[in-house]
Amino acid sequence: MGIWKHFGKSGRRENKIKIYGKNNKICVFEDTEEVPLAEGEGIYGLEISVLGEGNIIRISKSAVWSGCRLVIIGNGNLFDVGVGLIKQTSFVIQKSDNSRIVIGSDIFIGSGTFLIEEPETFITIGRDCMFSDNITVRCSDGHPIYDKQGNIINRAYGIAIGNHVWLGCHVTVLKNVELADDIVVGAGSVVTKSFIRSGVIIAGVPAKTVKEDIQWSKDFLGRTSAEEQPSEK
Repeated sequence: MGIWKHFGKSGRRENKIKIYGKNNKICVFEDTEEVPLAEGEGIYGLEISVLGEGNIIRISKSAVWSGCRLVIIGNGNLFDVGVGLIKQTSFVIQKSDNSRIVIGSDIFIGSGTFLIEEPETFITIGRDCMFSDNITVRCSDGHPIYDKQGNIINRAYGIAIGNHVWLGCHVTVLKNVELADDIVVGAGSVVTKSFIRSGVIIAGVPAKTVKEDIQWSKDFLGRTSAEEQPSEK
C-alpha cells in the first residue's frame, strides 16, 4: 500500500452499511477470490446505503477509503471498484435500475461526486487513473427539458473514461462522453463531448484539445529527473 496507508484503511470490520430489500450482495475480492461480507461487517471509510433488490457491490480487498459514501436506490445495479485510494467521494445511483459504476485498479480520487439518476446508464473508468479534488462525473441533467411536443430531449447517457486518464481539480464530465487512454483534462474544465484520440491535453469550458502527442506520469514533478521521464512510444 505504500503511502496510501497514511490516508485510510483497507479491509473490513467497520459497520456502516444499511440495506433494505432482497437479494442484494456485497463482497470483497482479491484476484479470483470473492468473499461476501458477513453480518455486522463493513468497509473502512465507506458508508453504504442500499434500497432495492438484486444490487451487487464488489470492492477490492486492497482498496483504501476515507470519508466516502455509496448510495444505491433501485434494482439490479452494479458497483465494482478495484484497488486504489479514494477520499471524500460520493457515488450515487438513484431512481435507477440496471445501471453500473465500474472502476478499474490503481485509481486515485481526491474528492468528488459520481452520479447516475436514470435506468440502464453507466460510468466506467479504466486502470491507473488519477482524479484530483472536486471532480464531478454525472450521466444525467437531473431534471427534464421538453420540446414543443412534450417529449423529453435530455435523457441520460453513459460515460466511459479510459486507462491512465488524469482529471485536474474542479473538472466536470457530463453525459455521453468517452475519453480515450492517456488523456489529461485541465483544471476547471467542463467536458461535454467525446475525445477519442489518446495522448492529448484537453481544457476549457467546454473542453477542447490544446496539445497533442503527450505522455504523463503520476510522479511528483520535484522527483522526476530528465532520465526518469517517459520515453517516446
